[in-house]
Parts: sequence; structure tokens; C-alpha cells
Amino acid sequence: MTNALIKAGLRVRVTQKSEDNDHNNTGRVRKEVARFHGFRKYCVTTMKNASLDFSDREYLVGHRKSRGLDVNYDRTSESRRLEQYLKAVDILKIDDSHRLRLKVDRLEKKNSEIKELRKRIAESEQSNRDMAREFKEFRNYLTNAAVKAKQEALESYQRVIAKERTK
Repeated sequence: MTNALIKAGLRVRVTQKSEDNDHNNTGRVRKEVARFHGFRKYCVTTMKNASLDFSDREYLVGHRKSRGLDVNYDRTSESRRLEQYLKAVDILKIDDSHRLRLKVDRLEKKNSEIKELRKRIAESEQSNRDMAREFKEFRNYLTNAAVKAKQEALESYQRVIAKERTK
């Protein structure tokens, strides 16, 4: 247990005994927070931060007296308690692997969304280029058709004038 606490950063390794902490010369070193009480304290604080209901929180850490009459009258189902626990399980874990896995999943999802958006932007840009090219071709067609129509009208006008002069 001590090694797990040290590894989690909740305790530091004591290299020498302190006269202040060795009460009654038992060889034991007292800490600011006792091991198991410290775990309960950490769990209660964490569950409170995760907005767990008071009675569910107290039930999950094994407190009976602070629950008052809930001990006798509370009929909350185990599935409801599990739901409450699952609200805090990610932040209760000392090991970051689960949180990191969730973060990786979230980032991968975001990355795939970004790739999809980039693909859609590229498709839109290509579509815009195609429409601009088609518009240009259509404008050229209309311009050429208008020029051709003007030329035909001019030639027709010139024929009418030529007929008028020959009369």
C-alpha cells in the first residue's frame, strides 16, 4: 500500500525517522493524513467535484453513520449507484491511461472531422473553379454570339442600304 501511495505521488519516501513523528518510540511515522482515510478523503472530494449525490457518495465510500436514516430507508438500486459512480470514475483513477485513451479518442475524432472538412473544402474549391470556367466559356459564347449577331445585323443593314442605292 505504501509503495502504491508513493508511486501515485500521495506520499514521499521517508529516509530517516523524525523525533517529532515517532510518538511513544513505536518506530511508526505519523502522516498528516492516514492512508485509508486519505483515500476516502480523496474519493469523497473527487466525487463531490463530479456532482455525485451526498447519499450515493457516502454509500460508495462505506460511511454508514453520516447517512443517518438513509441506512434504513434508502432503496436506491445498485444500477443507480453504478451510474453515479461512473460519473466520477475517470477522475477517481490515479492512473492516467483511461483519461489519456479518452483524450486520444476525442482527438482522433476531431482529426477525422478536420480531414473531412478539408476534403469538403477542396471539393468546393474545385466546384468553384469548374463553375468559373463554365461561366467564362458561356460568357465567351454569348459574347461571340452577340458579335456574330451584330455582324449579321450589320451585313443585313448594309444589304438593305445597297439595295436602296441601286434603286
